[in-house]
Amino acid sequence: MINHFRTLLLNLPRAGEDEEFISAKFAPVVLTIPLTPIFQILFPPAASRQHKVMLVQTYLNLIQSTDFRAQVLNYDPRITYDLADSQYFQINNISVPANSDSNFPILITGNPAYNMTNPIAKDTLQVRQIGSSFAIVVTSQVTNTILYEGILTFTNGTSNTVTIPTYNIQFAIAGQNFTATTNKTWTFDVEMAYQPDILATYVSLSSGGVAGAMFNYNRSQCNSMYEALWVQHFNTIYKLTGLLLGYVERVNLLYV
Repeated sequence: MINHFRTLLLNLPRAGEDEEFISAKFAPVVLTIPLTPIFQILFPPAASRQHKVMLVQTYLNLIQSTDFRAQVLNYDPRITYDLADSQYFQINNISVPANSDSNFPILITGNPAYNMTNPIAKDTLQVRQIGSSFAIVVTSQVTNTILYEGILTFTNGTSNTVTIPTYNIQFAIAGQNFTATTNKTWTFDVEMAYQPDILATYVSLSSGGVAGAMFNYNRSQCNSMYEALWVQHFNTIYKLTGLLLGYVERVNLLYV
């Protein structure tokens, strides 16, 4: 989306042509102390850039659901997709694998699923043969963790099916005389629809006085309605909408 509100909320520099548009002229706003804790809760420092892009879409959809879209577009009327499109980032994909030995193709099936206990929306997996044995190990290249270790058994030129429950995928390897070559590798990406925990975000924003400190910042120059939504509204989504609108309003004051 080409929209100033979205750009201020995400507060990331342009990264190239392969994602949503951010102006090359935009420099991330240097946040003051009352605003930094809010940004770090909305966009955890450990989250990848892709996760943050998905999170900003979630927050825009949240605002859309409360009929405050006009407040977003007041900053900039330009928009290239519907804020209400909940399927915009619903991506489930397995890339074409890179095989070190084309005589042993890997056959991958399944529907990659996001796992809240392993919050990765995109990962690169590597299957590696151990020496010249039938043993393999599957590792996450993003988290540098082992997802599977085991021994392959072959029947009529195809291995047993290996399941990776972390991402709801399975694979088998085809080929003859598996142990005739050594240290083979198969590398592929899995991409899942990101599912942020909005309730946990709300709880964090409600703790430690971070929201109050943010609303106290430049209070006289900002719309009191947004703070009233956060403090007084009974609905969590409306409360979060008030906080998001109030936060971006204050970030905009620092934008040069």
